[in-house]
Amino acid sequence: MQHYTRAISLSPKDAALYSNRSFAFLKLNQPARALVDAEDALRRRPNWAKGYFRKAEALRAAGLHAEAVGLYARGSDLDPSDDHLREQCEASRLRATAQARVEWLWVAVGAALGLALLAVLAA
Repeated sequence: MQHYTRAISLSPKDAALYSNRSFAFLKLNQPARALVDAEDALRRRPNWAKGYFRKAEALRAAGLHAEAVGLYARGSDLDPSDDHLREQCEASRLRATAQARVEWLWVAVGAALGLALLAVLAA
C-alpha cells in the first residue's frame, strides 16, 4: 500500500494509481477507503470505464448493491466491449433485487410482530 501512496504523491494526477490503490483496498476488505480512491480516479478521468467499475466494486463490497448498479451500467456504456463489466452490471441488478426483497421481508416480519404484540396487549 505504501508504494501506491508514494507513487500518488509523485504523480497525483494519475487516475490509474488511484484505481490500483482502490483495488488493493478492496483486497484488504476496506471498501470505504477503496471508494475514496475510486472517486479520486473518476475526478481525474471522468469518462473512464475502469473508474466506474472500481467505484461500483467498492459499493458492492459495502453491500450497497442498488447504488452499484448505475455505476456498472455507466462503465459498461463507456466500454461496451468489456464483457466482464456488463456481466457485473447484471449480477449487481440481481443482488440489488434480492437485497430489496430481504429488506421488505424484514419489514413484513416486523409489522406482523408489532400487530401480534398489539393484539396481546389489547386482550
